[in-house]
Amino acid sequence: MSLPLLQLLDSACPTGAFSHSFGMETAIQEGSIVNSDGLLEWLTVYLQQGLAMTDGIALSLAYSYADAILENTTIWQNIAALDRRLYISKLARESRDGSVKIGKRYLDLVLQLYPEIPLQHYREQIRQHICTGNSCIVHAFVCVFLKETLESTISSYFYTSVNSLVQNAIRSMSLGQTEGQKVLRRMLPVIADTANGIAWKKPSIDGWHSNHIFQEIASMRHEHLYSRLFMS
Repeated sequence: MSLPLLQLLDSACPTGAFSHSFGMETAIQEGSIVNSDGLLEWLTVYLQQGLAMTDGIALSLAYSYADAILENTTIWQNIAALDRRLYISKLARESRDGSVKIGKRYLDLVLQLYPEIPLQHYREQIRQHICTGNSCIVHAFVCVFLKETLESTISSYFYTSVNSLVQNAIRSMSLGQTEGQKVLRRMLPVIADTANGIAWKKPSIDGWHSNHIFQEIASMRHEHLYSRLFMS
């Protein structure tokens, strides 16, 4: 994994992920997550039953699209279709809006750091409301540009998604920094195994599905919490 990619994975990168819990805050306030074991279970389900078969498949497809984009510009039609599928796959409005906000900020950051990455057309599609904006697509382009492997592309995306939620859990429950790092350490083999499985199998769009219904419902209930730290 290259140093430029490590920079983008850092929690200090201004993508806005620190503002979103994607239903986790609801689970904490309602008592579904009360300790580090509960957080580990929640994150595992979120990754394996949610991200893996939606964002994971999208990363695999976007990686292949980004790799061929200079030779075949008609692939932008496939990217637009993938963008729409990513948007509508999130059942909760807060989850959809949160994903779009993070995706747009990630895109702006990448284009400022690496303007040579061919993502200007994607930004224009967003301005024309053809696309909504998604960090999966941006991340795939970045990793192809940095010559990262597909496995590294998927695992790095999963890592930063999980790490953001761990940091947000530390802010919203009785979980110290060290305990949070222990949870993250326990998640590393789960992240690696899940990413390796997707990179090896390269599942098609037909395998797209999501089973983390409880977490989507938690996202839907989030706006009705008495007090909130996060936007989703």
